[in-house]
Amino acid sequence: MHVHLLLHPRCTMPSLTHVQGASEKIRSCGGVRVAGEQRSGSPRLRIERDRRGWSQERLARELHLHCGRMVSPSTISRWEHGEIPKPLYRELLCEIFELDAYELEFVEHPDADPAPTAPLDSVSQQVLAAVQQVFEDWSDDQRRRELLRLVGVQGLAPVLPIDPDSLAWPAHNLRRIGGRHLDGLQALTASLGQMQDTVAPDALLTPVHAHLESLTTLLGSSHPEPSHRRLCAIAGETALIAGWLSFHTDDHADACEHFDIAHAAGQRAGDCSLQAHALGGKRALYSAAPLGGCPTSGDTATALALLDQAIAVAGSAAPAPLRAWLAACKAEDHAVDGDRTECYRALQRSQEATDQVQPHERVGRFRHWDDARLDAHRGLCQLLLGAEEAAATLRRALRGIQPVRFEHRSAVLTDLAAAYARLGEPEKACQTAAEALTLAAGANVRTCLRRMRGVLQRLDAWRDLPTVQDLTQRLMAA
Repeated sequence: MHVHLLLHPRCTMPSLTHVQGASEKIRSCGGVRVAGEQRSGSPRLRIERDRRGWSQERLARELHLHCGRMVSPSTISRWEHGEIPKPLYRELLCEIFELDAYELEFVEHPDADPAPTAPLDSVSQQVLAAVQQVFEDWSDDQRRRELLRLVGVQGLAPVLPIDPDSLAWPAHNLRRIGGRHLDGLQALTASLGQMQDTVAPDALLTPVHAHLESLTTLLGSSHPEPSHRRLCAIAGETALIAGWLSFHTDDHADACEHFDIAHAAGQRAGDCSLQAHALGGKRALYSAAPLGGCPTSGDTATALALLDQAIAVAGSAAPAPLRAWLAACKAEDHAVDGDRTECYRALQRSQEATDQVQPHERVGRFRHWDDARLDAHRGLCQLLLGAEEAAATLRRALRGIQPVRFEHRSAVLTDLAAAYARLGEPEKACQTAAEALTLAAGANVRTCLRRMRGVLQRLDAWRDLPTVQDLTQRLMAA
């Protein structure tokens, strides 16, 4: 299997030699900048784009024509305002504008004074920086051990269950990847997934993308079929993480691409659960439910069709948490449609699956699946259907969510605020929404911020109240 088989069906991917060549070319250019690194901006990239009369959308299309991968205009904007593109995109931009990496300011000129390094203001930033450096140079054993020390000693995340030596392999030995290497890669994917609960999505995207690039490079080499299938499964799980992170930062194009990669990887690995999860993730891009059911450009019919496909692929033998989640999502979309009967049927199926969950099935994104998680879905359904018990159900769900799980907690708080507004309790609604806003804005979870606009719509009758006005101003500033 070649690398391009893991991508969206419309996409192609440069060969492994091309990708390695791009990395080697950039690494040989003096002061290397790390993908995702922040610097003062790339006015030269913007100048060259303006010189051709191109919009950011046009440059995104040009990149798509060159490599077949979707790049959003917001990604172009981030590159022009300080984020370093990944190696593949750096080389493609050099080709498109017929300039070298120095001229586009992707690398420091060897004669230039080194730029001062901004001090890291928190241990979590040190952890993420260390993760990124691990991916940039696997042969540096000291960096790998420093990452483990930072994570373990500071207690920001569980100690990674990884043998550092199992992640080190010389570049010429890619064809001989063994079980220990695969175990290390799987453990790293799992650990990055666990960080979703405690690290802001936009901060975690860089190391996740770097890990996925490393896995893609490995998939470009030939391996025994069992190893290749397992590599595909690990890459698919990592792409799922990237898809959810992009979804929560409102980059739907990137999220869609990664969910498609995860689905293709699941097919190649023969992993039906991975395929089903990817389809369920893609449904979030069409459904109005993740935004609290407020009027959006959502396409409920497409969302339900994706869920039907996911449920069929998963089958009755799928892990109980996956079946419970898919049924709960389907209940939400039926609630968006106002179909009370089908909504409650789906909730019943979700409850039955939740009752069957075994401890060993609580892994990955479903490691916290329990009655409280189901109550969060149930409460949203009740809210959308106008049921009086929505607030009580959401309060019950909230009691089961740990404070550190900011994305889930802020979403439930937002729905609870909407329920209070529906009950005619604007002060309580604003107080609850303010707590949700603090969590969501602090981690820059854009989906939760958009979800909160639905609360303001429900508070419109009390728009002259100082608390409502204050909430509106805070949301606008977030």
